[in-house]
Amino acid sequence: MTMRMNKSKFEDLFGDPLYWKEKANRHSYSAGIIHGHLQELLKTDDNWTQEDDQHFISLMDAFFLLVALSFENVLKGLIISRELNIVDKTEYETKYGFNYKHDLKKMFSTNFRKLTNIENELVDRLQNYLNWMSKYPVPLEKHLTKEVSHSYNIHDFEVSNIMFAEIVKTIENNVNKDIFTYLTNRNQELEY
Repeated sequence: MTMRMNKSKFEDLFGDPLYWKEKANRHSYSAGIIHGHLQELLKTDDNWTQEDDQHFISLMDAFFLLVALSFENVLKGLIISRELNIVDKTEYETKYGFNYKHDLKKMFSTNFRKLTNIENELVDRLQNYLNWMSKYPVPLEKHLTKEVSHSYNIHDFEVSNIMFAEIVKTIENNVNKDIFTYLTNRNQELEY
């Protein structure tokens, strides 16, 4: 199966909040599968080997990267769902903090309710994994060098799922409130 995405297709789909939600769902689905493997490794805790440690860190990096990407996409869908008529993408960035620099903290603080301490701590870790921890052994930018560690909380998956579901529901409600505009925009995108 081959799926192709080019810049013009992205431009067509940019204003479709349900497309962003669907992309976020794909990342979330994959993160769930990896979470299952993390749970299986944790069950072998009494016989933990150095290889198990490396496998756990590998899975944890992938899990957090995918969760972070799912939030980045679903938050962008949320932003777009708020005002379906904006044509210029820079208007979203200016008005709602739609961010091309992977700034989850800004997108959450600008577009979501106040985070609880547990949620805020999770988003802090997700930001680190998105910026560098899932990709590089050390941060590439000096301002990211504060002391961080690989950490996995048993509640991370549940907390992220609750937040994710809340955002998805808001997207769907926003689209349904202005379904005529959504369908009009969607039909124009499909004509290309």
